[in-house]
Amino acid sequence: MSEAYTRNVRFWVYHNGSFVKLTLRPEQTIEFGTGGETEEGFSCSSESYHYDARRGVITCDCDSWGRDCDGRHSSHWGGSCVVGDEQRHELHDDTDTPVHRYWGPRWREESRDQRDMTAEAMGY
Repeated sequence: MSEAYTRNVRFWVYHNGSFVKLTLRPEQTIEFGTGGETEEGFSCSSESYHYDARRGVITCDCDSWGRDCDGRHSSHWGGSCVVGDEQRHELHDDTDTPVHRYWGPRWREESRDQRDMTAEAMGY
């Protein structure tokens, strides 16, 4: 793509129990997270969105980590969306029921990783 995008991109994401509309300017990154103590330990998560206007792509990185009765664990998911597809996928809440109709990015998965440190220590 020879010409950089100059417009902002706007799209919905599901975060912390509700839908949130994000607006990214060209070359902007937005990061946010949530977490704290749970009945069995702690749980944290973070999300990062970047608008690469030169390539016409939005990237997303989602990480979670914590400790529960089974030990420490972490996961990562990374993906991208071509500008123009940021409102092409129907979003659902935690119950996976379309209570409201929100349209978000059609993400293409680029990376995924999951670790269970206790299982690794036991040789699994």
